Amino acid sequence: MAPMFMENPNEASSNPVIVAVEQARKILLAALGGVSFGLLGDEESLTLLLAVESVGRVVDGARVLSTSDVLRRSEYFDAAAAKAAAQAAVDQSAAAAQNAAREKAGSGKAAAESVIPEGAAASPSVARAAASLAAPTLARRLGCRSGVELVCTLARLSRSEVLQRSALGEKAGQRMLLGRPLAPTYPVLGEALQGGELGLEQSRVIVQVLDGLRSSVLVEDLDRVERSLVASGSGAITPETEGLPGAGIAFAPELLRQQGIQWKARLAPDG
Repeated sequence: MAPMFMENPNEASSNPVIVAVEQARKILLAALGGVSFGLLGDEESLTLLLAVESVGRVVDGARVLSTSDVLRRSEYFDAAAAKAAAQAAVDQSAAAAQNAAREKAGSGKAAAESVIPEGAAASPSVARAAASLAAPTLARRLGCRSGVELVCTLARLSRSEVLQRSALGEKAGQRMLLGRPLAPTYPVLGEALQGGELGLEQSRVIVQVLDGLRSSVLVEDLDRVERSLVASGSGAITPETEGLPGAGIAFAPELLRQQGIQWKARLAPDG
């Protein structure tokens, strides 16, 4: 069953980024709609492959970061609704306690002395329970049990694909702490992924290499490895790759993995 807000998926958005993405989709569909790939010449076929892959890398990077963003949002309760629900639980508990005290003490002075002061608080467990029920996460508000289920439903993806995107997005995407943005764990990789300079397979290999070195090398060395691998994956010539064999050639995932093995042997030979 589709989430509730998907009942009218064609409703126009005023966000300029969303409008531009939808326009780009229509342009791409129009460009590729009448292409007969088998009738292209060799040069045209190779050129089209490179062009389509270039566009695909940009889209793939955005898909990873967008998926990670939705998953992160799906973990949090609606703060405003939670606060209101907790206060309502406090007020309701205080009122109930006051009524019970009045009934028990009867009328007159005894009743007045038995009334619980206004504003008496409900137990923390009651307030938390009320807040949880009244302030569901983004996923639950849309009828899904979790963020993963929400993304699977919306994007028509398998659970394993969503988890793979999430794992990459956690390292290459922007992080949040108390509502404030933090730099990605691997910012150079994140910039290259979002800019379409690296593909998903290349990015995953680079994350594997960096994660493997993270606990055993200096921060400066890890940064140098990150910059070197990103440059090799994108074909850029940087101070880290200048003069090395293959500099200026974009490495496929397997070559990046081999380069990572060499970095590990050089910086952490004892593992």
